[in-house]
Amino acid sequence: MKWLILGALLFLQGCSSNYFLYSPNDKIVFSKDDFSHPVKDSFIRSRSGNTLHLQHHLSDNPQGLVIHFHGNRGNLSQTVEKVVWLVDEGYDVMLVDYSGYGLSNGKPTRENLALDAQTVFEISHGLAHQHKVIVATSMGGAIALDGLAKSKLERYFDLLVIDSSFESYQNLARDVVANVPIAKWFSSRIPALVSDERSPASNIKQIVNIDTIIAHCNDDRLIPITRGKALYQVAGNNSQFWQFNGCRHARTFTDEFPNNQQRLLAHIRKNRGASLVASNTLTSP
Repeated sequence: MKWLILGALLFLQGCSSNYFLYSPNDKIVFSKDDFSHPVKDSFIRSRSGNTLHLQHHLSDNPQGLVIHFHGNRGNLSQTVEKVVWLVDEGYDVMLVDYSGYGLSNGKPTRENLALDAQTVFEISHGLAHQHKVIVATSMGGAIALDGLAKSKLERYFDLLVIDSSFESYQNLARDVVANVPIAKWFSSRIPALVSDERSPASNIKQIVNIDTIIAHCNDDRLIPITRGKALYQVAGNNSQFWQFNGCRHARTFTDEFPNNQQRLLAHIRKNRGASLVASNTLTSP
């Protein structure tokens, strides 16, 4: 049991490298031929000093660009289903693998991944697409917010969707500890073990020039919906909170839930025409 506790705390620790916070692998689970649309790969040099793999899923007549930041586990090929459906709806989709993930080199640390996200925003903000949407899932929400705050380029993007994410590394660690009864004793030590430097809550306060949706499933057992609501509470006046029933962690907008997909698609299309200025509203299906 003590090794389980130590492993949980190390996994969520936030000191110098944060290496244990991330679980990358290089197992590519699909071929480009698995898709009916064109798929292209590119490699870019990141501010982190590492080379990143980007994958572009291309629509015949793109109405805009969707950039996806995946969660802490696996690589872009294992999370593509969360956004690739948007290609059939007329959007180019760019998938991002961070340092140490998939075909990208280097090590995944909090600083490296923030610099990776910053680089992606710097490269993509000038692309020809007139409508640009950011979709960030789970840990990808924290990474995207960190990179967007660093880049100060949010005004060049039209919509930010944060799904199944959290506001505080320390509070997320407390949630993990709370699920191990004997580990509750460690709760008071979390501030010393887990850094909240550049937390999602602190970063989202700096991002005021983009319409934002924060989405979360009531049944999320990995990152409780309370974490998503806490992030929403500190978001700007141009934010909305969407809560959904019946979906598991980070599955909100997959093909399992076509109604959720259609709600997001309708919002994206509405956003394409004009700024929404959502006035910090909380909604449910």
